[in-house]
Amino acid sequence: MHSNSLWFRGIIVAALAASIAACGSSSSSSSSSDNSNGGNGGGGVAESKTFADQSITADDGETIAFTAYTPENPTGRAVPLIIHGHGFGLSRAKNLENPGPLENFTTADVSGDVARQAWLDKGYYVISFDQRGFGDSTGQITVMDPDLDCANISRIIDWAEINLPNLKYEGSDPVIGSVGLSYGGGFQTVCSSVDKRFDALVPLATWSNLPFSLYPSSTPKTSWLDVLGIASFGNMETEFYQAILQANSTGEIDPAVVDRLAGHSPLSFCLNDREDGRTLSNADALFIQGANDILFNVNEAVENYECWKAKGLEAHLFVQRDGHILPALQQAGDMLLFGTDSTLYCGEQQFDTTALALGFLANKLMGESQQAL
Repeated sequence: MHSNSLWFRGIIVAALAASIAACGSSSSSSSSSDNSNGGNGGGGVAESKTFADQSITADDGETIAFTAYTPENPTGRAVPLIIHGHGFGLSRAKNLENPGPLENFTTADVSGDVARQAWLDKGYYVISFDQRGFGDSTGQITVMDPDLDCANISRIIDWAEINLPNLKYEGSDPVIGSVGLSYGGGFQTVCSSVDKRFDALVPLATWSNLPFSLYPSSTPKTSWLDVLGIASFGNMETEFYQAILQANSTGEIDPAVVDRLAGHSPLSFCLNDREDGRTLSNADALFIQGANDILFNVNEAVENYECWKAKGLEAHLFVQRDGHILPALQQAGDMLLFGTDSTLYCGEQQFDTTALALGFLANKLMGESQQAL
C-alpha cells in the first residue's frame, strides 16, 4: 500500500501556513504566446459561436459523450482548448450560454463560470464532457482509473486535434487547459499525468491520495462513502460497491481496494513507484481548496502543491472557506453538498475566484498578463 502522505503535515495550522505562502508564489514564466501551429490545427478558418453534442467510442467500446463549444472567431486566430469536468454524480454542461434550471444547478460553481467565460469572453474552445459512467457516457464508474478514465480523456483530445481547425499548438502539441471541481479536479491531476498534452490545470477541492480521503488511519468516512454510492446511481464498479458495504458493516476496507484507490491518486505519480512507470503531470497548476472541507481537506491540497513544486512546475494554492460540507452543520453554497467562495484572499490581496482561475489559464495558455500572485 502507498503511504497515506509523502509530506503530510498532520495539523491544519501547518497546512494553512503553507497555503498562505503558496498563494503568493510564482516559479516559472507563462507559456509561450507563439501562435505557431502544427498537426491539424491553425487553419485560420473563420468560425461562428456555436456548440454541439458529440459522442465518440472509447478504447473499450464504451461511449464518451461531450459538448464542444466553438467560439466566435472571425479571423481564425489560433486559440487553446479548455476541458471542463463535472463533479461526482453530476454531468456535463450542455448549454453554457442559456442554461436551464437543472443545467444552471449542475454548473453552479467556479469551474462552470470559468468554462462559460473562456468560451464567450475569451474566445477559446471549450469541451465539457461526461465522466465515465455519468450522463450520456457509458461504462461502470471506476473512480478515476488511470487506464480507463484517462483513456477517455486522451480520446477527447485526439478528437479535438482533428476537428478544431483553429486549435493553438506549440510545436506539435495542442495547447490545453482544464478546470473542474472535486471529481472534475481529479481528472486533471490524474489524467494529465497519463496524457502529457495538458499545459495548465485548475483543480478545485480535489484529492491527493484517495486512501487518506476516504479511509484515513484505517477509519472509513462512511457518510461520504454512502454519498458516493448513492450518487453513482447503481453504476459503480462492483469492487467499490462491495468496499462501501464492507466499510459500513465492519469498519474496514479490503487492502487490495485501498491499494487500487492509491493508484487512482496524483500522489502515486509523484512517488515515482508506480508499476506502469508513469510519472507526474507536466502541467502548471492553480489549486483551490476549502479550509472547512471535510472530504478533501487542506492537507491534500498542500500535498499536491508541494508535489508540483518539487518537480519544478509552477504551482499556486489558495484556500477558500468551505468546499465539501455537511449542509446541516456548515454554511452551504449554491450546490447541495458544496460551498464555493466568490472571493479569495492572500495577505492584503483580494481576488475574484473566477477571474483568478480564468486569468491563470489565459496567462499560461496565451501569455496574457494576470493579477500578480
